[in-house]
Amino acid sequence: MNDNYFDELYKTTYDNLRQFVKRRSMNNDIVDDILQEVYIEVYRHIDHLKTHGNNIGWIYKTADNKIKKFNYIYSRNMSCSVSLEECEDWAVMFKGDNFSELDEYREILREDEYLLLIKKYDEGYSHKELADMTGSSVAGCKMKLSRIVRKLKNIIIKKQ
Repeated sequence: MNDNYFDELYKTTYDNLRQFVKRRSMNNDIVDDILQEVYIEVYRHIDHLKTHGNNIGWIYKTADNKIKKFNYIYSRNMSCSVSLEECEDWAVMFKGDNFSELDEYREILREDEYLLLIKKYDEGYSHKELADMTGSSVAGCKMKLSRIVRKLKNIIIKKQ
């Protein structure tokens, strides 16, 4: 019964909520993450929402709070160039124009590590696609990328 109510809420709110989130978020790449977080909260509180006087308003208020949280994290991570030690998501520094800076670390990384970074952050392959290419699990691929990024982080911080 709860699943039917959730499905109905999802169908009636998704398109407009997506536009709302897209307009208010600092980066279009985080829209889906925000929506996922919102609908997880909706599902967790489905019993409360059945009796809530303004369930749509509750959903939008939840979305607003998630947007603020993600925008804060995004803006803090985008300040990596100012303070690398405080950056939470080091992968951000390898996206877009910043990726060209990786070339100077090519000799430090093993060839397979360097190619994995290129495929992920320059060519845009998903973790699933990379896992299929390397013959590992998605979790294994994420862990390998995390270790490579940590290795570069340590090298970059030592050079500063």
